[in-house]
Amino acid sequence: MQQTLRTLAFFAETCVFAYLGLAIFSFRLIIKPSLVVWSIVLCLLGRALNIYPLSFVVNHFREHKITKKMMFIMWFSGLRGAISYALALHLEFEDEKDMLLSQQP
Repeated sequence: MQQTLRTLAFFAETCVFAYLGLAIFSFRLIIKPSLVVWSIVLCLLGRALNIYPLSFVVNHFREHKITKKMMFIMWFSGLRGAISYALALHLEFEDEKDMLLSQQP
């Protein structure tokens, strides 16, 4: 059962990333470098402000501590785009949705 669920999870993740990769061809793109740079910087900052303080708090209650190397991996591994893309697709605000999807209305 565990192997079956892992296979299904892998298949579902593959479908999401295939959809994400193919969807770029269906939009007329407007590239805004400032949006890209600020998005990356703020994502990195937001992840760091969550991962590091919470890991230090959790380490006070754990026997097996989270190392700084593990904290870095948790910080870096959260920068995958499928969740952000799915959330942007379901926004109710039309103007902001176009900006997030970087497409021309």
